[in-house]
Amino acid sequence: MDRKAQVGIGLFVSLFITIIVGAILLQAVAQSAAVVAQTGYSNGTNAGGQQVTPGSQGAIVCLTGQEFLGTTAPTAGTGVVINATAEYLAPNYTITEGVCPTTGVKSVLYTQVSNNGTTLTYNVSYDYGVDGYADNSGARGVTTMIIIFMALAILVVVLVPVLQSDVIKGALGK
Repeated sequence: MDRKAQVGIGLFVSLFITIIVGAILLQAVAQSAAVVAQTGYSNGTNAGGQQVTPGSQGAIVCLTGQEFLGTTAPTAGTGVVINATAEYLAPNYTITEGVCPTTGVKSVLYTQVSNNGTTLTYNVSYDYGVDGYADNSGARGVTTMIIIFMALAILVVVLVPVLQSDVIKGALGK
């Protein structure tokens, strides 16, 4: 019986399984890492933007997103809020991040500072980090490095047994 052929077949089957499992895990980690650095923009200048009906003074509405990243608003640190006739509203509101009172999850919060009625609907524009966003730039950089090192680890796991196998040594004539 040829032992070299048995080692070669076993080696290739284990390498095939390692590559498949490694690729599946790498894809899952890469998708999670993409969410950590992903940002979004709520365009309140059209009907597709984040619409809020704030209600009375002091009412808090939880907006889309976990991290308020800011906007190019006329007033620094606030989002752009317009009404149905596309008029910019005076800064009688605040947009911050905090714990949503209805869900208990960190969110972007719209708070009505003055009483504008309960039936008015506003469109809000702001930049935000999606749910799962890492607000620390170091954390976003490390998640990218995790993907790179995982790909390198899969490469090493595949290459080391192949380079040490009798199949390669026999093929090279050593």
